[in-house]
Parts: sequence; structure tokens; C-alpha cells
Amino acid sequence: MKIQLVALMGIVGAISFGGCSSKTSGSADICARAYDVLVSRAEKCGDRPPGDKDRYVVTCQAQLDLAGTGDASTWADACLSAQEKADCSNSDIPECESPKGEIAGGESCSSDLQCASGDCSNVDFADNGTITCGTCDKSKSSSSDSPSVKDEGETCLVVSETSTKYENCAEGLYCDTLDTKECKAKIANGKACELPSSCESGRCSKGKCADKGEEGDACELASAGYSSDCASGLACDPDKKECVQKTYADPGDDCDSELIECKKGYCNSKSTLDPATETYVTTGTCPKILKDGASCDSSDSSEHCDDYARCVGGKCRLLDSLVCVDGAGSGTDDTSSTTTKSAAKSKLKSALGLFSLNR
Repeated sequence: MKIQLVALMGIVGAISFGGCSSKTSGSADICARAYDVLVSRAEKCGDRPPGDKDRYVVTCQAQLDLAGTGDASTWADACLSAQEKADCSNSDIPECESPKGEIAGGESCSSDLQCASGDCSNVDFADNGTITCGTCDKSKSSSSDSPSVKDEGETCLVVSETSTKYENCAEGLYCDTLDTKECKAKIANGKACELPSSCESGRCSKGKCADKGEEGDACELASAGYSSDCASGLACDPDKKECVQKTYADPGDDCDSELIECKKGYCNSKSTLDPATETYVTTGTCPKILKDGASCDSSDSSEHCDDYARCVGGKCRLLDSLVCVDGAGSGTDDTSSTTTKSAAKSKLKSALGLFSLNR
């Protein structure tokens, strides 16, 4: 299973409600240690290298120092200690269960770590660079807490002639998109399955849930040209039909988003159907990396801002320097606040969710 330590989940910056955020040496030490753990795990497990250490530390520290995160540094220390001892297949580490923040549902936030529910939604970036702070959601452990999360037996997929509406299932459940369109309990290894998402392991092989494949194990490619059969740092080789080590390419080099990913940014790729194998083949190039302050276009996948920076207002900006206007939460215009936005939204279920390689 892939385990990622993350410095941030999207755009990160220091935020203060009713006061300035203080950057402590404690959080800086934690972030420096987190980076070292990331490097160690990348080497051990074949994950993507974490990039520049100084940029990682400054953005990681900004998130740990956010108002309302509580004693996140103590939690991170315990989690990192557990991570150092964990093997690559271990994704269920009690010490890394995400901490709860101190901000109640409906109040302003910029990071999941600040919220008692563990989820900050609707942080928004305008084209002119203005950022609107988000709002802490209510608890999403079951549908009784949030109507957008469905319990077992409830409908999670509604398809009409004009639209498709998908709802998240509560933890431990999956959406049966092929049959009932309802949330069901995830399936243990050895039991019958049709979808990888239905399995606790995330792998459905030959009709049964199974552990992820290790290097050299047999694997299968879906018609779309990807596979969920292999463990962290591995991919399914389309020729050998076995799990092999991923490699990470430099800017401008070839990539395919599967066997070859990019050290920085994401593969600018396209897929074409191979009539001989009836599967899609993906080819692409790793993006050009832009320096801080350079002009950028977030819709242009051929370019990418440097490590832990994002394209905001047409300029690449390091993630600890973004200012937000408090909107939906308290209704005030606090332009002294800084914020974060989740680019690829996910719940913080582990320390690996706090220290994210979303860069």
C-alpha cells in the first residue's frame, strides 16, 4: 500500500483568527524530521522524492502553526516515530489517526487540521489572486452528521439523462456503482469482488479481493491502461504483466503516469487505443518547472510551479504567502489571514494525510 507523508494538502499558509500565527522552532523541527522520513520512505518504498527540503519545511511549518490545530506537533511527533518503524505495506497506523482541530462546524478555516470534523471545505481562489477562506464541515463519520455522506444501504449514485450525482460513503464503505448504487461494507481478502474500490485492500484480482502485489508478482492492466494490483512504488508492466519498480523522470523527459512518473509536477500525457492489445497506451512529457514569481497558467499542463508553490493570480507563489478574505464562515473581511486550499480533496486519515506530497 502506498504511504505518503505530506507537507500539505494543496495550498498552505499561516492563518490566524483573532491574532497572528507564531512560527515555532518545535514545528520547524517536526517538519525537518518529516522531510527526512519522507526521503527515507521514498528510498525504501519507491515513492516519489519529496523535492526541496527548505521549501517543504517552510510550508509544512505554516500548516502546523495554524490557529485551531491544537497540539498537532505532539501528534506529528508520535506519528513520525511510528512511520519510521512501519514497513511499506502498513497503512493502518494508530498513532497516525488524524487529530481533531478546535474549530467547530460552520466556522472559518483554511486547513482540515483546524476543524473538529477534520474537513475544511470551499476555500476558493479567484483569478485576480484573492482567496476566500473556507468553512469547517460538520462531522462526516455518518450520514446523521452530514447528508452528503451516506451510510450502508443508502443511495450513493443517481444517474439521469442529463446528469450523474455521486455521494461519498461513510468510512469503511464503498459505492456499488455496478449494481445497487448503494453504499456497502468493504470486502475482505478472499471474498468475491468486481471493483478494486470494493476491497479493503484496494485490489480485486481474478474476481476476489487480495493483497497488493509485490515486485515480480503477476498483475493485470485494465482496458484504460492502468492497474491497482501493485503495492506502493510499483506499477504493472504492460509487457511483463508483473509489478515492477516505478521510476521518476526529470522535467522535459518522457513519462507515462504509470511506470514513469515525474519528479516534479505531473505527466503531461495522452492515451491512445492500441488495437493489438485493446488497451490504452499513455505517453507524455514531464512539465517545465517555473520559478517563484514566474507567469503561469494553471490550465497549461506543460508547465508547473516549483515544489510546494501554486499558480495564483497568474504567478507562481510559494504556499506560505497567500492571503485570504474571510467569507462564508464568520462573514468578516479579515484580509490579514492567510490560507490553504485542498487541490485534490481527501480526508486526513493518517499522518500521511497531513504531510502530503501534493506539489
